[in-house]
Amino acid sequence: MGRHVVMASNRMLAPTLHQAAAGGMAPAVFSILASNGGSWIGWDGKRLPKKLPASGDPSVERHGSIDYIKIQFSAEHIGAYYDGFCNSVLWPALHGLTDLISSQSGWWEAYRATSAKFADTIVAHLKNDSIIWVHDYQLILVALELRRRGVQNKIGFFLHTPFPDVKVFSLIPSANVIAEGLQAYDLLGTQTYSDATNLRSVTTCFGRSCPPWKVKVFPIQISSEVMNWIQKDEVLSKGEFYGHDLILISGVDRLDYTKGIPEKISAYELLLSRRRDLVERVQLVQVAPASRLNANGYQALSAAVDELVQRVNKTYSTPNWQPIRFLSDGLAHSDALDLLRNTEIAFITPIRDGMNLVAKEFVAVKPLARPGTLVLSRTAGAADELVDAILVDPTDIAGMADALATALDMPMREKRGRLSKMKQSLERYTLQMWANEFLHALEGTARHADCHGTT
Repeated sequence: MGRHVVMASNRMLAPTLHQAAAGGMAPAVFSILASNGGSWIGWDGKRLPKKLPASGDPSVERHGSIDYIKIQFSAEHIGAYYDGFCNSVLWPALHGLTDLISSQSGWWEAYRATSAKFADTIVAHLKNDSIIWVHDYQLILVALELRRRGVQNKIGFFLHTPFPDVKVFSLIPSANVIAEGLQAYDLLGTQTYSDATNLRSVTTCFGRSCPPWKVKVFPIQISSEVMNWIQKDEVLSKGEFYGHDLILISGVDRLDYTKGIPEKISAYELLLSRRRDLVERVQLVQVAPASRLNANGYQALSAAVDELVQRVNKTYSTPNWQPIRFLSDGLAHSDALDLLRNTEIAFITPIRDGMNLVAKEFVAVKPLARPGTLVLSRTAGAADELVDAILVDPTDIAGMADALATALDMPMREKRGRLSKMKQSLERYTLQMWANEFLHALEGTARHADCHGTT
């Protein structure tokens, strides 16, 4: 492509992080910026003990052809912007969990101020031919702020989360301004077709109708580094790392109410109550590091999950066996990939998820010589592509227990056939291809002033 790219995301990885060790979109960002030259702008993750929204000018660190530009915020500001509006308003609303939406005075103002700060930083590092790519729900208003500053460069936005229907979206405070913010972009990318349909409906309901070329589907993929992970020579010993030579059922999530962890544990508990022959033969390894504990509902979720795990382990444990191993500290990405490779059943059942790359990572790293089975929520974006998984309703406890039993009893030939088909679907489209496709589509868009908000 060759054009200077300015990338903006809420968080930014450290420049020294090895590309292959990073999950999510990071490897694609590194690749795009390294080949074209550009800037990556994001919050450094620190909460400064000052009341000012930002402390001085953003810091710039150059590595190769990439400028890493860190924006700093005070703890007070992050409490209102990130813990508040982002994670207690937008996050539950975008996932359709309306009963968890809460709002307080000052949150909306902090959200707008953050987008303004990002916009000012982008303007300071913009070139005439730069294209701008903004990521995710924390920064929806950035394009609107840039247009108000006279920026005419092409600006794209990719939403990593689901997008709700008009009825749910209308419950968001200042929903009309957020819709206007979406309209200020030249290209809007979503994970699934249903998300794109909802987004078009919202922009039409709250303002001008988006032309067909403006909202497109770009399902995010996994990196080539993960795709090649299976070629590693080192294979973990399940006995060494997990205590027994057991059939592993694994979940790798964050501790988040969208991930369906209580329902998952309850389904596993029901399976054990039905199948006493599984005692000392299986183990659920659930990775669930705490996240967003300062946001609404998370501490109660953490307590509920702890209680469930303790109950199952107390009820079914033997002197030689514990039915659930719960890893609340999380795992490094490389260790999580090794866990998935040694897993017989990946149990991934979010209540709602934009994509869920863990499901794709399991498919990628699991060798056909030792095939495993994917039990996947049909409300995860990945279900649109991984149709050969065992798809489940994440709120149906009995149905998920049945799915686990089916996976445990599945003949080897069927396991290998399902896994092979899913591998083929992933190999056709990589993370690097995803990023390039989005940026090419953004370059090809026509600017239409009528599509942008003006108030």
